[in-house]
Amino acid sequence: DYVKIMNLAVHPDYRKQGFAHKLLNYVTDEMRKQDMLRFLGETRESNKAMQKVFEDCEYVLNKVEEKYYHNPEESAYKYILQI
Repeated sequence: DYVKIMNLAVHPDYRKQGFAHKLLNYVTDEMRKQDMLRFLGETRESNKAMQKVFEDCEYVLNKVEEKYYHNPEESAYKYILQI
């Protein structure tokens, strides 16, 4: 009953051009056509760029899970978009 964003990447040569926003919005639009209304995504605490993408695309920080990632150990920022 939800879509989980597992991976979103933009080649370094094409970063800071809005492609991550376009990709995330495209997925949201396409899945809405299939009546999917809840979207989840997560990123590392240090990934400020992805945090901004989620927030710009109207995702809300839902939870921070401490020590979620390893090598290096880091918290996960978990986002949700409920339409």
